[in-house]
Amino acid sequence: MDRRYSLVHSFFNQSARKMLLTTSRFRIIPDTYIRRIMKRWVSRHAAILAILPALLIVLALTVNPLFLVVALMLAVVTVPAIMMLVYCNYGLMPRIVMMTAGDVGVTLFPDRIDIDVEREEAPGYSFSIPLSEVREITPGDPYDIIVNGPRPGDIVLIDHRAFPDRETRIRFHNYIFDNIQVNSHS
Repeated sequence: MDRRYSLVHSFFNQSARKMLLTTSRFRIIPDTYIRRIMKRWVSRHAAILAILPALLIVLALTVNPLFLVVALMLAVVTVPAIMMLVYCNYGLMPRIVMMTAGDVGVTLFPDRIDIDVEREEAPGYSFSIPLSEVREITPGDPYDIIVNGPRPGDIVLIDHRAFPDRETRIRFHNYIFDNIQVNSHS
């Protein structure tokens, strides 16, 4: 058993109901969520988005030049319409809208991650993500991404400045990453 594993488990196994750590409040602008959702969607459908125009160009060169018109229509009309539908479908999810409407706080418990949104002049919003549903955690600059589902909108962004120090952020990531590995083996 390595030293890091034993330190993490001695720290986190003190109490099953005990809060492990809480971030300070942070705010994420809607633009950031939309860009991350669009990137996730495009990365999943990149093959279709690359093969279809290439196929149309090959058909235009070999069969009929009018296929260039179809490729142009695809680029100018169809792709922007698809991206608008992605925006409406994922970017306007109630959870995403609420997370960008106020100050967000994240609390890590041994079995879940609680996200609490405080808003001025309106009721707050909170939800929990069981650690068993977390698929991926990606440290980033300026936002860490927690993926908790298969859809592009199943993400939670955490501002890296919300952690009190670098060690706390690393401990947060290691605990979730260790939990992901345990869940993937069971």
